[in-house]
Amino acid sequence: MTKENKVRHHCHVTCDFISAVCDKCNLLLRYRKRTKGKHVTANYLIPMVFHNLRGYNAHLIIKHLSRFDAPKDVQVIANNMEKYISFEIDGLRFVNSLQFLGCSLDGLVKKLETGTDKDKNETRFDHLRRLYPDDEQFQLLKRKGVYPYEYMDTVDRMAETCLPRKINSTAV
Repeated sequence: MTKENKVRHHCHVTCDFISAVCDKCNLLLRYRKRTKGKHVTANYLIPMVFHNLRGYNAHLIIKHLSRFDAPKDVQVIANNMEKYISFEIDGLRFVNSLQFLGCSLDGLVKKLETGTDKDKNETRFDHLRRLYPDDEQFQLLKRKGVYPYEYMDTVDRMAETCLPRKINSTAV
């Protein structure tokens, strides 16, 4: 690559630098314009990956579309009226990672934990361990969390930075 045809390849959404490439390659790396659909409002496509989207999450998203500014063009691939394989809304494509991975998230983490690097005898969570050297935090990040569905009863709760103290259910 000569200095004359060297360009700065970057993300057009975040403006982050990706790499130095030649001018010809940079033109091939741009986002493709979308042409499908009658009411395509976005010329980009952002994948939104959910684990087990088909079960619970997709149903909630589709059910509550009408509560907000409902898009004109929703494309759905469905098994039936309540089980959605994939759907697309205004440039966001919702896909189910369970279709490709075939295992629960907890099972995937356990498989990663048992697999070790033969030479170093270290777990495969090198980057996570580097970011969270404290063992307690590290172990918390590897386990399944509990979501407080009953507590999150209004949109205002989303602005709170911590949960209330746990109340003993037998004392109430």
